Amino acid sequence: MAFQMNHTVKGFNYPESYWKAAQRNFNDVTKTGQVTFNGYANAAARKADVNGNVIDQKVYDVTKEQYEEFFSEAITIGAVYEMAAAKLEGNAPAEGEEDTRVSFFDGATEV
Repeated sequence: MAFQMNHTVKGFNYPESYWKAAQRNFNDVTKTGQVTFNGYANAAARKADVNGNVIDQKVYDVTKEQYEEFFSEAITIGAVYEMAAAKLEGNAPAEGEEDTRVSFFDGATEV
């Protein structure tokens, strides 16, 4: 499982960037954690499995609420991707304002 999407970083565009969950750390006592996704130029760059092939990273701090929503029954790789796809970027809007935030992986294809 991975996400594939158009991504621009440091002025370079990667129309087929390939994102894999690379590191997952959870604390079952505090019900918190952290998930890191590594981004590669494309699937072939990921398959080459060379550390220097990582073009970008996306790190998520998992709150207790997110832990309970996505990982309370089991910590699965599918739940990791589901959480990342649901996590909205930016600050919540003021009360009464429309929430226009989207996920970093909005528009990505699961591959």
